[in-house]
Amino acid sequence: RRPVIKNTKDYLNSLIEGIEKFPVILKVVGKGRFHYIKADGKKSLLSLLDYLWALNNKVFIQPFIRIKHFAKFLVLGGRAIGSLEVIPQEKTVYWTGKRYFVVPMVFDETIVKEAVRAVQSLGLEFASAEILIDEKDRYYLNDVYFPPNFYDFFTQNNVNVPEMLIEHLLKKNVKKKQSIDAAPMERCVA
Repeated sequence: RRPVIKNTKDYLNSLIEGIEKFPVILKVVGKGRFHYIKADGKKSLLSLLDYLWALNNKVFIQPFIRIKHFAKFLVLGGRAIGSLEVIPQEKTVYWTGKRYFVVPMVFDETIVKEAVRAVQSLGLEFASAEILIDEKDRYYLNDVYFPPNFYDFFTQNNVNVPEMLIEHLLKKNVKKKQSIDAAPMERCVA
């Protein structure tokens, strides 16, 4: 994924010249929402970028990935506490609406570790990671969401997320209190 940060004609042309394979996906971030747009060639990409920047949107250019399904992980305290397989009802590049199936799934440990690592790399203890899996079973980190929507994890995995979150915070608080109690007291001089 490559963030697009400048809006000059020379920069745009150099960016587009560096793209060897089309189509590409533009991930547009604006007003707290994500939108995906497919650009089939250099001319349409240039036109789309020019328009999107005029609206003051942030844009990421990603390769076009024909997904078979994707994995969603709910991560808490350095471990995945829930995992789901999301299967589009129709061949698509990304989930683009409400036409999908969500089922509980146990994934390969490599993918689980990647999801946990992605969450931790952002300094988060609690988030959801989404990993795309293509037709050749290659996987790609797509997004990390905070705060996560854990409704599907609750209904499909029967994971009581609020209870687990409270338990995690209580354990963390006890550890912090123990380390404070164990620290030598220094004299305060006024």
